[in-house]
Amino acid sequence: MKIRILNKLFITALCASLTACDTGDQSNIADIIDNTSKHKGESITLDMVVDEEIMPGRGRTLRDYAGYEVKFHAYGPKSERLDAVIMIPKGMDVPNVCYNDKVNVTFICGEGDLLRGNVAESIKRP
Repeated sequence: MKIRILNKLFITALCASLTACDTGDQSNIADIIDNTSKHKGESITLDMVVDEEIMPGRGRTLRDYAGYEVKFHAYGPKSERLDAVIMIPKGMDVPNVCYNDKVNVTFICGEGDLLRGNVAESIKRP
């Protein structure tokens, strides 16, 4: 019984520490989600995850999506999920990443809406 409880506590602590490391400083995510329109025209930088189904086995990467809109998501410190659609301009230097890979994205919130009008300024590996 004690071993099971200790294992459960260890796994819980391990998961909590991984979440904290993976999200980086995402403290403003809740504000961006709740007040997206106030961020219209602002440059926003977040650690995000590629949410587009770009599978390496199909021979495609994020680089192939230059000129298109791509789905990303990010989590805040209280597990708030931010979903965004961001246009990757043609000619932009983009890392060779695929679905579920982590990237640091700087984008202009063009219309004050996370799902339209956003344009990437840079995408880098964290």
